[in-house]
Amino acid sequence: MNLYDILHISPDASSDEIRDAYRERIKESHPDRGGTDEDCRAVEMAYQVLRDPERRARYDQTGECDDPINQESQQISSLLVATLFEVLEGIASFGGKPSEHNVTSKMKELIEKGKKQIEGARNNTKKAIESMKETANRFEVDSGENILKQALLSQIQLQENNLEQQNTQLELADKTLEELKRFRYKHTPLKGSSSHSAMMGIPATWMGMNVTFTREDGKK
Repeated sequence: MNLYDILHISPDASSDEIRDAYRERIKESHPDRGGTDEDCRAVEMAYQVLRDPERRARYDQTGECDDPINQESQQISSLLVATLFEVLEGIASFGGKPSEHNVTSKMKELIEKGKKQIEGARNNTKKAIESMKETANRFEVDSGENILKQALLSQIQLQENNLEQQNTQLELADKTLEELKRFRYKHTPLKGSSSHSAMMGIPATWMGMNVTFTREDGKK
């Protein structure tokens, strides 16, 4: 599929149309919205190429993407952008203004809560692996294939793959938090707000986790 198809735009799309399409597609392609990591990487690559006039011109002429972006950098960028939109949509859902909230602080909060969910899932995966290993070792047969033990061993392999993916997600979250430190957001807190208060009453998700926030003034 070509880059224009990935962003659902025409080859003569303007720079504004490319940007708007990217914002919409990066949200749609996020795993929390039914997409995949591969979808996010494809959207990010398409945007990075088409937003640059020179790279876009080369792509239009050759059909090839030059200077591929580091995959990890793509994932970090995608996660930052998806988290940003979660926060902005949450603020807008009760009529709030982004200028009244510390957006980067809310992004940090979402990512950290997502990390906690993954850590909980990882602990459950470890327990499941240990339990299945113990169970598998208890199955014996007098003759023939030990299909029950083999079934458990196959499931253990799947769980170990899940564990590896969870470890990767946690590493990515840590690197995303580190990247987020580069950004500062100038905001004007509401009168009577508390610097340590969180937003509340706004449903949001990160890595499949329902998250709620408080308003800067502490009201719901």
